Amino acid sequence: TELNIVVSNSKNPILLFQTNKWQAEDAHTFYYPYYFFEVQIEYDSFLQKKRASKRVIAVNAVTGSTSFSDVYPSFQKREILLHETVPIEYSVQECKKETIEMVRKYYIHHVRIWNPPTITVIKTDIVYLPYTVLYTRKVKNKKSQVHLYEHLSGNYDKLRNSPIIESAYNNLFKRRETT
Repeated sequence: TELNIVVSNSKNPILLFQTNKWQAEDAHTFYYPYYFFEVQIEYDSFLQKKRASKRVIAVNAVTGSTSFSDVYPSFQKREILLHETVPIEYSVQECKKETIEMVRKYYIHHVRIWNPPTITVIKTDIVYLPYTVLYTRKVKNKKSQVHLYEHLSGNYDKLRNSPIIESAYNNLFKRRETT
C-alpha cells in the first residue's frame, strides 16, 4: 500500500541514540495516522470588519483528538507494509466534522466574534507519522529501558511518557502476533 509518509531528517535513530551511557539494541519503526486539514476561515471582527485566515488542523485518526498545527507537513508517498501501520479508528468524514466544530468553537470563544465563522476545508491529507521504539541498555549496569524516537520532531523520550503511542504500539504488535 502506498501512503503519505512524513520523512525523517535523520538517517538512523539507533545510531543517533548511541551515547556513553545508553546503547540501543533493537528498534521497531511503525506509522501512526493523522489527518491534516487546511481550512479557510472567514468572519466579521469585533468592529464588523471582514477577516479571513487559514489554519492547519491535525487530527489523531486513532483517538479523534484535534489540535492546531503550526505548518502543513511536507511529506512524500512511500510504500510501507500494512502491518507497520496503526489502524485508523475515525473516518475522514468524522474528523472533518470535528475539525469544523473545533475551529468554530475556537473562533467564537477565543477570537470573540459575534457571528459564527464560515469555515471551508481547502485541503485534506491522511499522513502516517513514523515513530521508532528503541530497546536500550545502560552500558555499565545493563539496566534496560524502552525509548521512543519521534521522527517529526527528532525528540527521544521514554516510551511510557507517551501513553497513547505506547498503547498503539502494544496493540499493533499484539495484532501482528495473532496474524
